[in-house]
Amino acid sequence: AVGSLALPGSGYPVDVQVYLQSDGADPLPGSDAVRMLPGVVAFEWCASASGSGAPQCETFGEAAATKWYVMPNRHPALPAAEERYDFGLDKVVAYASGQSSASAVAAAVNTGIAAAICYDVSAADPPLHPLYVFVSGFPRFLKRQCLANAKLLRYLGQAAGINASTVFGWGGSPTTWDWFVLADGAHTASFRLVAPQNDGVPANPHFTFHAVTEAAGNIYDPSYGTLGLAPASETCPGADQQTGSALPADSPCYWQCPHWPAPLLPCP
Repeated sequence: AVGSLALPGSGYPVDVQVYLQSDGADPLPGSDAVRMLPGVVAFEWCASASGSGAPQCETFGEAAATKWYVMPNRHPALPAAEERYDFGLDKVVAYASGQSSASAVAAAVNTGIAAAICYDVSAADPPLHPLYVFVSGFPRFLKRQCLANAKLLRYLGQAAGINASTVFGWGGSPTTWDWFVLADGAHTASFRLVAPQNDGVPANPHFTFHAVTEAAGNIYDPSYGTLGLAPASETCPGADQQTGSALPADSPCYWQCPHWPAPLLPCP
């Protein structure tokens, strides 16, 4: 809030700013939800006369709890992934309105991401904050690979106060990431997943790895909008489907599977 007042004994008006959030940034386009802050709110106000040097600041709080409806600024550059940010909460509210448990919110956001973002493995994702997928004018608008989708669900879960982390799936052992060659002799994979055709990805795809998200005690796959990691129907001989917080060292098994690479499908 910005206003003016006359300090006692000063005899002249002084501009005053009261900050609920003081990053001074412009709003992010398309994000206009209003947050409700219950409880006691603390303020800081600073005042100075022209040419008087450093402003004089004082912090004060409410005597009793009230409800404040505020619009925190959202910077176009967006913050680091570990920060809890209002634009992310806007998305959570849109996907999970009416849900009350952490698992129900996570499940609703999981299916919301899958519905909103085209699963597209035809190109690399830009090294941007996860929320940039929703901002038109930036690369791969509403298109992402599995790792970006998993990071987005992790971020939105964290924005809603849900413990969330990225999980990698691969074929091999707990300490090796084993990959084989497809029938064309050029493409490689570490497993083949049993999954339906989805957006730009054909049915039963071969992947070098697949990223999902653990949130509220469950595994969610925001690329497909499903619960759990799809089972593998094909790995290197003697290998198994694995999951972990990071991929281990890669290890070729020099086996060639009988399947040819399926053509990728276009996203809108």
